[in-house]
This record gives sequence, C-alpha cells and structure tokens, in this order.
Amino acid sequence: MSKKIGVPQKTSDGFLVYYFHWLRDNQQYVAWFFFLCMFAGLLLYDFAPRLSYVAVLSYLGAVTALMVTIYKNTQQQPRIYKHLLEANLSIFDEIDHALKRPDCEICWIGVTLTNAWQTLESYLSEPIKQETISRLKIRLLQCSPDYLRSILLDDDLTATRARHLYDTIIAFSVNEGDHLRATNSTVDIAQYAYMPNYHGVLINRKVLFLSTVRWEAPNFDALSVANEPYERFDSDDARGDYMIRLYLCWLERGYKQNLGIHKSNI
Repeated sequence: MSKKIGVPQKTSDGFLVYYFHWLRDNQQYVAWFFFLCMFAGLLLYDFAPRLSYVAVLSYLGAVTALMVTIYKNTQQQPRIYKHLLEANLSIFDEIDHALKRPDCEICWIGVTLTNAWQTLESYLSEPIKQETISRLKIRLLQCSPDYLRSILLDDDLTATRARHLYDTIIAFSVNEGDHLRATNSTVDIAQYAYMPNYHGVLINRKVLFLSTVRWEAPNFDALSVANEPYERFDSDDARGDYMIRLYLCWLERGYKQNLGIHKSNI
C-alpha cells in the first residue's frame, strides 16, 4: 500500500467528533437518561416551572440519541468482503474510531504479516513518530518462518518474506522506542508453529475482521491468505462475541508457544 492515510489531528471540532463517537457507543444509555430527566421535569413542573426547560432539553437529547441509533441501524457496515483490499477501508474506519478512545488495542494474526504490517505502518507510523496518539497497544502474531518451510517444502519465498517482516517490525519498535515509551504505547510480536488457520485483525476487542487460510495451486501446496474473503464480527451480538473469544484463544495460544516473542517499551 503506497498511499498513506493519516490519523485526523485534533482540531476545533475535535470535541464534537469525539462526542459523536462516544454517543454512538452509548446511545441507549444516553436516551434512557434523557427520557428520565424529561419525565422528572414534567412531573415537577408545578413545583418548579423552570424545570420545563430541562424537560425540553432532555427531550432533544433523547431524540438525538435515538437518531444516532436509527442511523447506525440503517447504515450497516458490510459483513462480507471479497478480500483484504476491499476490507481495508472498513478496517481504517474502525481503527480511526478506536484511536479516539483513551486506550486502543489492535491485534493481528497473520501468516507472513506482509499486508497487515503495510496497513498498520501506513496508518500509524506518523502519529507514533509525532506522538499524537497515546496508549496504543499493537499485538502481532506471525507464523514461524521455520514452520512455513516445513509445510511449504519447495516454497522458500514465503518463509523468507516472513523472516524479513519479522525483522522489519522489530526494527520499527526499536527505532521508535523513545516515541513508544513517551506515548505509553507498545508494538509486540510473537510467532506460532502450527498450521495457519484463522487470520485477521481485532480492534479494541469489539470489532473483528476475520478470514481463513486455504490450500491452493494444482497440488495444493501453496497458501492463499490475503485473497480470501473477510467477515466482520461485532462484540454486541452472540455470534460476534463467540468469534472474538475464539480469535483471542488462538492469539493467546500463539503467544504461549513462546516463539520469537519481542516486546517493545520494556
């Protein structure tokens, strides 16, 4: 990915943008709160007529929250993407949304992590260097180059690419160590040694873009990764919650193998 997409900087409308995203996450609670305030204002009107202003403002707040709910329900994100390139815009949107929160965690399971790192570096490299974000936690899990050689046999290119990406990511975390420490951020990577299966990105443990690995080629001796379909899962529904917990099990299992672990900011 050659085009770099920057993270929006704080401007005069930064508060409104943050408020909208906060409202999007908490619209149900906000609506109930304002409705209760409205009813309280109406019930107490005879004792304190000025509370009618509170009732009107609460009504407007409740309507705003409901409008956000309606908008969210009518502007549903796609659930299936043909490949990673098609999913990238939605991934960028979710990362951008997550970065507006006090803490942001991005987990990415991959095979070589080539496309994953291109995506993350193009989007987050400059904000990290400029220290415009803070408390960012990136956890990466890559298939061990040695294990890839053992299952791909004649294909040494994939294993070599994995090794190169591993070294590149470590070099980035070392070179940007001062910026990472200054912003209380981390870039961690580990490797796993089992047949690649699930891969994809989990953002703040709330939104998951998940795909699978498929054998391809005439002799089924090559792996198809980035060109496989991606599916979006959200933590606020039962199936999405299950898939996110399943993803985290594979992530933690990979880190427990204790292969090639490198942790920054320590």
